[in-house]
Amino acid sequence: MFETRISRATIASFGLLLLLLPLSAPAILSPDAAYCDALGYQYTVDQTPAGAVGMCELPDGQRVNAFDFVAGKVATDWSYCALNGYEARYVEESAACNNCLVCVMPDGSEVEVTRLMDLNLLETICGDGTCGIPENFQTCPIDCPSGGADGLCDGQLDGTIDPDCEEGEDPDSAQLQAGDLAVTKSDAPDPVVLGSNLTYTLMVTNNGPSEVTGVALADTLPANVDFVSASPVCGEANAIVTCNLGNLATGATTSVEIVVTPTAAGTLTNSASVSGAEADPVADNNTATEDTTVNGSDGGGNGCFIATAAYGSYLAPEVMVLRDFRDEHLLPNPIGRQLVRFYYQTSPPLADYIREREGLRMATRWALTPLIYGIKYPLVIGLAFAAVGIVLAWRRLARRRSDYCWHARKTGSENNCL
Repeated sequence: MFETRISRATIASFGLLLLLLPLSAPAILSPDAAYCDALGYQYTVDQTPAGAVGMCELPDGQRVNAFDFVAGKVATDWSYCALNGYEARYVEESAACNNCLVCVMPDGSEVEVTRLMDLNLLETICGDGTCGIPENFQTCPIDCPSGGADGLCDGQLDGTIDPDCEEGEDPDSAQLQAGDLAVTKSDAPDPVVLGSNLTYTLMVTNNGPSEVTGVALADTLPANVDFVSASPVCGEANAIVTCNLGNLATGATTSVEIVVTPTAAGTLTNSASVSGAEADPVADNNTATEDTTVNGSDGGGNGCFIATAAYGSYLAPEVMVLRDFRDEHLLPNPIGRQLVRFYYQTSPPLADYIREREGLRMATRWALTPLIYGIKYPLVIGLAFAAVGIVLAWRRLARRRSDYCWHARKTGSENNCL
């Protein structure tokens, strides 16, 4: 009977407590139910021919008599003692209790399990700040928040897997177990010279704990750039580069490179985002942004390396004429940008060589003078070239006529030269 399952001293204490408690006090919980519930196990009551029997369902699936369980007669491997590193021992008679479960302390002393747990056998009242029997998320959410161990699978998407739910019952389970995608971005070079190539490198990582399928990366190109190329898995349309990266295993990382050409000086802001077929549990690391400074030159705002070397300053009027011609006539069209890009890639070594030699600097200034004046005064230079062309054409025509007449005199037909 009851005395054979719990110590007589414990039963006497419960009886005395019942006599002393006022009628409005909370009810006394069944010790076996409270013990089973405190360990996070499922407590149920089976109706048998002998009457109602409390049963405790253990994590390994077995269902045991709850009174026998709290008394330490069965399943001691799942007892509070064993779970907390103590030896679990059933004793018929000891200083701690009789016919009960004791936990053996490191010093060899024995403590009755419910006393060691400081198990509260008073039924809780909603609003007292304690979530206990018979409260749960539905009956008392103020004491039992969703996702807690209250004997009820609340089925709420709250970011916590409810320990009371079976596999697949809690919507948080699938979300929290999905892989966490993260994207980072870097740029090179930064700052970049106007008209030269700028490379964005994007790294996509699956932080786990599960594989992510259908990984896709989208990179929105900033204004004032021309798309040059991207990794083979990518395509560009309407200034958006889309990359289909397939499946990404836990811990795996893949990279994408995107190459563009800046078409205006200033600051470029490039942003990218990554997504997968599964819901990502951490959204904060799914986007990345990178700012790049675009200079008009190698530190001086001009970019005319050879002219700067020849005239000694990027602020020289002649250099400014060339810079304006680049900005107004070359950079606005694709062919001009290709010419500027080729110039930036090949001219710096030559400019360094010229800069150190005064004779070459003078010769370069003489060579650039017609070009600069042609850009600055196109009408005058055009007329001058036209005049030179006319003179050359007239001289050529006169020479041909002279040659014809000389031949005519030789043949006696000089009358044709009149």
